[in-house]
Amino acid sequence: MLLPGGLWHEGQRKRGFAFKPVTGALEFGIAEIAGLGYAMPEAVTKILQLALAQLGGEAPSEQRVEELCIADRQFLMRELQIHLGDSEIWYSQRCRHCNESFDFELDLRSLPVAEGDEHYPFVEVELDKLEIRLRLPTGCDQLVLADKEEVEIPAVLLKLCLLTQSKEVDAFIAGLTQEEVASIEKAMEQASPGIVTDVQVNCSNCSSINPVYLDPYRLLNRGYGTLLSQIHCLARAYHWSEEQILALPVQRRAAYLTMIDADRGMSH
Repeated sequence: MLLPGGLWHEGQRKRGFAFKPVTGALEFGIAEIAGLGYAMPEAVTKILQLALAQLGGEAPSEQRVEELCIADRQFLMRELQIHLGDSEIWYSQRCRHCNESFDFELDLRSLPVAEGDEHYPFVEVELDKLEIRLRLPTGCDQLVLADKEEVEIPAVLLKLCLLTQSKEVDAFIAGLTQEEVASIEKAMEQASPGIVTDVQVNCSNCSSINPVYLDPYRLLNRGYGTLLSQIHCLARAYHWSEEQILALPVQRRAAYLTMIDADRGMSH
């Protein structure tokens, strides 16, 4: 599988990646990390490092995962959600027009993905009297921004991503007009690969169109689901240890649970 952006390393763009097979240990590890109270960027790095079998042809070290552009990290979190079997999701939304709640189903596999262009991960922007060069934001930048106030973020991010050499970087950034900052942000947004995070959905009650935000980090809220009860059920039936149960591929775990239900007369 290919990243929409890719790792930029020693002048080469590396886009390949693969996830580990789904086992209870992987599901359990993701739930554990998500529940430990890490800031979002750190939790995403730890989960991707746990779940990836390879990234750009190499082991997924913490540094390499942090060096991914933000769009790639969002893409991988959504792909991991699909990999775990959560591709078809029901969302609940309150209509902005009639104020009634409605549900809709979305298949994450059907959403388009935009790839980075030939200049990825770099962006050149021509201002009034100067052409500047930047790189796209990465997970490393997300970590730096995690404890910043919202009003600080644009200037700090611009400083992190600015590649054009200048002795007075802070003064240069402070001297940019609102129009120039807007031009830079627009150029970076257009150059970035990306996944769909906003969709338009018709309310099932009044048919009005509602904008809906699709959280690319939804996986952080997955929790344990039914995993703990499945471990309990298998341990009681077969007297296996938790470690043995978590090592089972997800399909085999499901097969054993089906056989237990059949023995209890709960299924055929």
